[in-house]
Amino acid sequence: DKGPFKLGKNDIVSSPAANDLFEIGKGKELDQKRKEVFHTIVAKGLFASKRSRPDMHLAVAVLSTRVKKPNESDWKKLKRFLMYLNG
Repeated sequence: DKGPFKLGKNDIVSSPAANDLFEIGKGKELDQKRKEVFHTIVAKGLFASKRSRPDMHLAVAVLSTRVKKPNESDWKKLKRFLMYLNG
């Protein structure tokens, strides 16, 4: 099982965030299960960014502001963040 995101070896991006990082996205609010996954990944990202990965700190900091009410747009931003880590 690859978790909530099925990332392959070609799912790689060169930066942890796209140009829309600071925009509050639109879309349906995530269901409870995906909210929990979102929260867990952001919390782990925050830990890693503080300890050893300052390159991803800005993206994680912005995503952490969306933990209470993440929506589909935030989910896409989280996926991009994971694609960056996949590289």
